[in-house]
Amino acid sequence: MPIQIPHDSALGKELWQWDHHEGEVFESLSGDTDPSIRGKRPRVPVYYPRMLYKARPNASGKVVCYEPYPPEYLYGDANSYNRACNEVDVLNRENTILVHSDQECEQREREGWRDSPVSALAYYEGLQQDIAQAAAENAFAVKKMSDKAQREFRAAEEATHAHVTDVVGRKKPGRKPKVIAPRDQEITHE
Repeated sequence: MPIQIPHDSALGKELWQWDHHEGEVFESLSGDTDPSIRGKRPRVPVYYPRMLYKARPNASGKVVCYEPYPPEYLYGDANSYNRACNEVDVLNRENTILVHSDQECEQREREGWRDSPVSALAYYEGLQQDIAQAAAENAFAVKKMSDKAQREFRAAEEATHAHVTDVVGRKKPGRKPKVIAPRDQEITHE
């Protein structure tokens, strides 16, 4: 059963102070104000929980953070429309995350998550430009490589649509390592 606390009692005034912001002055039920009683709650924005966004390419290759549901008139029946809405829901869940603290927010931002869809798209674009710059520098460095290394680079480049920044070559066959007896075993001669 709830407890009723009179507004003008000492406990009521104390609870009022914690429920109101700094600068607000206590006003009794009769309309009298008491300037000695002010709110104790600081005026700071509440940041958490907060949504973070990450830009990624969707099934068609377009980079998005958050997609709206498709128009229903494009689909012939309810099942195909529901399937399309479920695909949008999956994409939106993969590209958004809810954080509950400063530490979690900092960790997610290091992983590429951003405060808004616009900043997430800008981050993704900047990341892609950095990769393109590295690939261009690598392509320039390839000109100084041997013919065999250039062929390996071209083959790796043709095998993918993404930027190629490094090629791991095949390991050259060499001699087998020597077998060395462990030192902790005693060798006895009979």
